[in-house]
Amino acid sequence: MSKASSPVSLRHRLRAGECVIGSWVNTGSTIVAELMVASGFDFLCVDAEHSAVDLPQVQPLFQAMESGRPGCTALVRLHGVDFSFVKRYLDAGAGGVIAPLVRTRAEAQQLVQACKYPPEGLRGLGFCRANDYGLRIDDEFRAANDNILIAVQIEYIESVKNIDDILGVEG
Repeated sequence: MSKASSPVSLRHRLRAGECVIGSWVNTGSTIVAELMVASGFDFLCVDAEHSAVDLPQVQPLFQAMESGRPGCTALVRLHGVDFSFVKRYLDAGAGGVIAPLVRTRAEAQQLVQACKYPPEGLRGLGFCRANDYGLRIDDEFRAANDNILIAVQIEYIESVKNIDDILGVEG
């Protein structure tokens, strides 16, 4: 199934109040990732924060997940809000990000800016897996801002105190 004919995005399903079920991937094993998507999960989140899995291992995991079940959204839990890493995980094929350690409105804004293409963000566009290495640049540019799931983890007292400001960030 091509990405152009993919099912409704996880972001849209959640916004519609649909129940979705997912799990975490803490291994670089593509076989484990394929087995997990075959179990019928709606999403799998590769944990780049608390596992040894890092950027070079993520793309093959995303490929295995998509080949095993295209309707399963590949997410990544980042190791922080780092603009250069956020866009690279998305370019590798993540359908969304979960960002830990978001404490302020400014950090939430930085995350959205890294995830979204202009005019809503600052993410650059290059030939990458997310756009089939240039074959679907127009499709990716049009659809990504609407489909990418951006989630923050509220983990600190400071985050709780700033919750309204953080959740008030568009995107």
